[in-house]
Amino acid sequence: MRRHLFFISIWVAFLSLWVMPAHARTYAVCVGLSDYPGRVNDLVVSARDAMSMQQLILANDPSAVVVLLTNRNATLSRVKSAMQQVFLAAGPTDDIVFFFSGHGLKGSFICYDGRLTYNSILAALGRSRARSKVVYADACYSGNIRQNSGKATSKTPKNVMFFLSSRNNEKSAERRGADNSIFTTYLLAALRGAADVNHDRVVTAVELFTYVHGKIEAVARSQHAVMWGNFDRNMPVMRY
Repeated sequence: MRRHLFFISIWVAFLSLWVMPAHARTYAVCVGLSDYPGRVNDLVVSARDAMSMQQLILANDPSAVVVLLTNRNATLSRVKSAMQQVFLAAGPTDDIVFFFSGHGLKGSFICYDGRLTYNSILAALGRSRARSKVVYADACYSGNIRQNSGKATSKTPKNVMFFLSSRNNEKSAERRGADNSIFTTYLLAALRGAADVNHDRVVTAVELFTYVHGKIEAVARSQHAVMWGNFDRNMPVMRY
């Protein structure tokens, strides 16, 4: 039954496309896991991180198509299916976003029941016609997501940007009592306009990195945000 409800929710999101006027739109998949199987690996705010990103995207673009998967609903198969369906729906004037908050290992992000690899993410991005493709990840060791990716590192599609919460040997910090983790807190603030240094109501990749990296470095000296991919440093990542 839950599987049927999941696909119905995606279908309902796409039905809105038939009644809305055509214009640039954001297509996003937001994944957050605070509750993993058992109790040992549970986190504090990761599910809330994904919900906060969903809220930000919809507040900025009410016509956006956003699929939210948290905790036990964020299985590997559901995450992959959502990425494939949502990203394929984007056109050449649209933007796609993949957001993940949860556990990370070198070479993968950890869904509820399996590992989401760099190659899987890259394949979903590569099939999309979107003008920009952005991945945000708040996970330990996320800077090393490309480990064991084979030839994929040389085939990064154009206008693909990865913005990750930590270097390949670093953990990503949560703060008990806070609404979001450290990286997501400053990422959200940046996308709301705090990073827009020239006040043109567009946050570019370089503005985003400069703001978030500087804020994290000031409060968590053992954590450093990482950005890489195949994109122009002035590529817009948010118009607000």
